[in-house]
Amino acid sequence: MPYSFLARWGGVAAALVVLPLIFPQGFALTLLTQAAVMIVFALSFNLLYGETGMLSFGHALYFGAGAYGAAHALNAWGTGGLPVTLLPLAGGAAGALCALLPGWFSTRRGGLTFAMISLAMAELAIAVVPMLPGWFGGEGGVTTNRVTGTGLFGINYGSPLQVYALVATWTFLCMLAMQALTRTPLGRMANAVRDNAERAAFIGCNVQAVRWRVMLAAGFFAGLAGALSVIQFEVATGEALGHTQSAAPLVATVIGGAGSFFGPVTGAIIYVLTASALGTLTPAWPFYLGCLFIVVMLFAPDGITSLLVRATRRTVRSPSTVGAGNTSADAALRLVIAAGWLAGLAGAIGLVELTYLIAGRGETGELARLLGLAGQERDASAWSCAVVLLATGGGLCVAAKRSLRLVGRKGTAA
Repeated sequence: MPYSFLARWGGVAAALVVLPLIFPQGFALTLLTQAAVMIVFALSFNLLYGETGMLSFGHALYFGAGAYGAAHALNAWGTGGLPVTLLPLAGGAAGALCALLPGWFSTRRGGLTFAMISLAMAELAIAVVPMLPGWFGGEGGVTTNRVTGTGLFGINYGSPLQVYALVATWTFLCMLAMQALTRTPLGRMANAVRDNAERAAFIGCNVQAVRWRVMLAAGFFAGLAGALSVIQFEVATGEALGHTQSAAPLVATVIGGAGSFFGPVTGAIIYVLTASALGTLTPAWPFYLGCLFIVVMLFAPDGITSLLVRATRRTVRSPSTVGAGNTSADAALRLVIAAGWLAGLAGAIGLVELTYLIAGRGETGELARLLGLAGQERDASAWSCAVVLLATGGGLCVAAKRSLRLVGRKGTAA
């Protein structure tokens, strides 16, 4: 095996093992488990979007199918010997089965047509939930108990650490399987269909068959993610089929970057940290997430992962490519830009928190208290300070970037 392959996946396995040892607390362990589930969900979405060029607005359909399928399977056969360890396979089968018929007719067209059909299918699923309370459990959903199932080696998954170990193991296996799928002839043909479907059809590729097979694989892994979510929370509700759930993998994939395999992984971690960790600090977390999404789309359309890759390559470049004699000035200006970003970010956060406070929702987030803004929403000095920070940070960034360009030109001329 190539050394890079072993190093990459050895690092992933080490991170999955070490992180719960570093953060053993209950809330942190819950976040890690949620992040692992979201990684599988985002990567399954990326099979459609990043690898095949099919934008889905209803990917939660397969996640929800896997969640309900796993919950019903555990309730029906858990006491009869169904291993909880293998329960995600039942969710994956339900997700693939749910993608079977919709995929057959929706993959005949790509682009906007496929996106709108996926949205329509999600709307149909949401409408069916209250019509079949016997299957969907009504507003309360379908509850289950993972401890009733059969565990391996005496493990009953009663503790959060055992649940994390199960979810992390399945996440690692799914990541390996999905990357292996992208290296197969099907994965290569999916890339050809993504880049130019007409040319792929001209050389003899059955475009609809390729899209359908990839959709079945994506449905399987999305359903598997839904089953992992049921194992963690022991309930499947209609929210698993909702618009928010469909938007989650799309946002995570775009933020992280669909151009690389680990882009959706990065985006999934950021999404969970924003929605769960930041959600405990401020009610404005959806606004921050939306702003991050817009900023990434405008300034880094290839995702945050592409920025990290470019920064790494810039770091290892020869100093001569930066500009002889100007490395110290270059570093100083970059520090000024970083300081400007921090000042502007602090000012923007202050304005957002003050706006939420003055809205009078009766909800004061912990972030506002930490920043000393609680009760200051009608104080003109607090607003002025936030505006000054935002303006100062923006001015520093603009001035430093202009100076950085001048330094680069002088270095090139020299």
